Parts: sequence; structure tokens; C-alpha cells
Amino acid sequence: MNNCYFFKEFIYFPFNQKIHGSTFLNFIFWKIIFFSLVPFASASIVDESYSSHQDVYDALLNALFPVFFVVLFDISKKKIEQSTTVETAVAKNETQDTTQDDTKKSWFTKHNLLPLLDDILYNTVIWVIPLTVSFAYNDLSSIKIFSITNACLHVFCALSVLIKSKKISDSHEGGNVSGVSGYVTVFLIFFPVIVIPVFWVVYITKNSGYDSTSILFLTLFGMTLVLAFFSLAVFLIRSGNLDPNAFIVILMLLAFYVPNILQTLLIMLKWPINFYFVKACIFILILSLTRNVSYFSTENIDDFKDFLSTSTTLTQYMLRYGVELSREKKKNKSP
Repeated sequence: MNNCYFFKEFIYFPFNQKIHGSTFLNFIFWKIIFFSLVPFASASIVDESYSSHQDVYDALLNALFPVFFVVLFDISKKKIEQSTTVETAVAKNETQDTTQDDTKKSWFTKHNLLPLLDDILYNTVIWVIPLTVSFAYNDLSSIKIFSITNACLHVFCALSVLIKSKKISDSHEGGNVSGVSGYVTVFLIFFPVIVIPVFWVVYITKNSGYDSTSILFLTLFGMTLVLAFFSLAVFLIRSGNLDPNAFIVILMLLAFYVPNILQTLLIMLKWPINFYFVKACIFILILSLTRNVSYFSTENIDDFKDFLSTSTTLTQYMLRYGVELSREKKKNKSP
């Protein structure tokens, strides 16, 4: 009975005190209770019993299908275009004036909304997903700091290019990208391939047990890090004036795309918040990969010149431009 009376008095203690005598103590008391409940509230969305391995493995297979169909459709389209006659081209020119208004509307959507979508997808993959995981789990403070720093840098890069409201053709003059846009392009290529592998290699070795998933991604990030330093060495030796060599272009492509994909897969396998989070990550990753492939499956690179110049769009355009220069160099060498 005395115990019940004690707990009752303890619970109602803050309400029974006079304001002038215990305001500060009440404030401290309720602050302690509030912050003691926050970790439980933040971790409530985490489903500890959920295993994402099967879903992620299935997603890797499913991700190949949209990419495969985009490439296959592009190959079929090229064959059809090569077999078209002059009469078809004339008929197309005759009907061009009648559909001019509709074309302008579709161009507006394509040239402005798609670059913005690419920027959103890229930033979601590179820092929004890790930041979400760091807030869902209570013991990921290092990932939280890394994600916030990553977010500040990439948002600054995105805004510095987007605020100019230029087209790709305006930013890419004479085969080069100069000024702020040039620095942003170099940053988006080399920052992910250096900083992301370094962070995850250090994090896995210090905080994660050496299970099969950790060993796999430790190896993959280590290989990516070797690729990063090799690419950076080639870039510095040539003082940024790279020849359109196919090997160098491949290095740049891997440097831009691979670290983000590996980071997302690692997060889905190690910290799957719940079923819906994993499915959302899979959807975003597949959509992002499909958009990335579209920059290289389009036959004419000039189709992107009227696109709104965003950080992600400009970087992928420059990568595609390097691919085109490599092809031209190969054609010129062939007899």
C-alpha cells in the first residue's frame, strides 16, 4: 500500500508543486522523460524480424529487365531508322508544321522536368536513403553525420548549376564545361568514387562484424577505391585534358555510377527498416538506372542540348560526350 502511494505521489509530483518553487525542476524532469522516449519512438518503424535479402536479390534480377528493354528498343529503333526512305522523311517534314504546338509542349516537359527528375533521383540515392536509415536506427550517428555532410555538398552543387537556368548547349561550349559547372561535374564524378568507398570501408571494419554481406561489400568498395585512385591519377597526369580514350571513359562511367549503387544495396541488406522502405529503395534505384541508361541509348547526343542544365544532367551529358568522342577516334583510326 505504501509502495502504491509512493508511485502515485511520484507520478503526480510535477502537477502538485507550486510554480514559483519548482518550475526549473519540473522542466528538467519532463525533459528527461521526453528524451528517454524519443529513441523508442524513432525506432518504432523498424521491423527487426524483416529480412531483405530475398527481396534485394529479386530486385537485382528485375532491374535488368527495364535496362535490357531500353537498350533493345534503341537497337530496334536504329535498324528501323536506317531502313527508312527519303519519301518518309519528306512526309515527316510536311506534317511537321501541323504538330508544332504539341511538339513544343512535349519538349517543355522533356527538356525541363526530366533533368529535374534526374537530380531528385540522384540526390535521393546518394544521401536521402542513408540519412533516412540513420534516423530510423539509434546507433548510426556516424552515418548520420556523413549523410548530412553529403547532403549539404550535393544540394549546394545542384543549386549552383540550377540557379543559372541554362541549357546544356549554353553550359557546354566548345567541347568543354568551364566555371562553376565544370567544377561541379568533376566533383560529381570523383567525390562519390573516393569518399563513399573510404567511408564504408572504415565503417565496416570498425563497426560491423565480418559476416558474408560485410565481406562482400568490403571487397567491392575496396575495388572501387582502387579504381578511384587510378582514375584520379590518370586525370591529374593529363591535367584534366583527357583524350577520348575508351578505357578512360569507362573509368569515368564506373566512378559516377557504381558507388551509389553499392551504397544503396548495402543499406537495404544491412539496415532494412521495413518491407515498404526496401520496396521504395528498389523502385527508386530501378527508376534511376533506367534514366541513366537513357542518356546512352539515345542515338543523337544533340537531343540533350536543349535540356535544362542541372548538375546530374550536365555530368551525364559530359560522360555521353566522352563516349561519342571515343567512337569518333576509333572510326578515324580504322582504315
